[in-house]
Amino acid sequence: MKGGFIQFNSDADPLLRVMGDIKPDGTFALRTVKENEQAAGAPRGEYQVVVTPPRPAYAPGDVAAAQKSVPPITLPRAYQIDRQETALKIELPEAPPNP
Repeated sequence: MKGGFIQFNSDADPLLRVMGDIKPDGTFALRTVKENEQAAGAPRGEYQVVVTPPRPAYAPGDVAAAQKSVPPITLPRAYQIDRQETALKIELPEAPPNP
């Protein structure tokens, strides 16, 4: 997927936010936010992953299209992050809509 946003949610720590922007080449780098502190990467653990596709393109002046959003995709399985991992491949269960 080109663009969009990815979020990893932890059942063990609901205050932990792990997220990243998806780049045009489909890669992403995670950052962790907790209690106003931010760090690169993600803590070890199991996460439910939610992917938000990019907003669809629209013609200038098309107010209705500009307000449309694409629903997020919750992946059916949890993903495990280990301290040793530097790469993680996420596969969507369905193709996101074309922006």
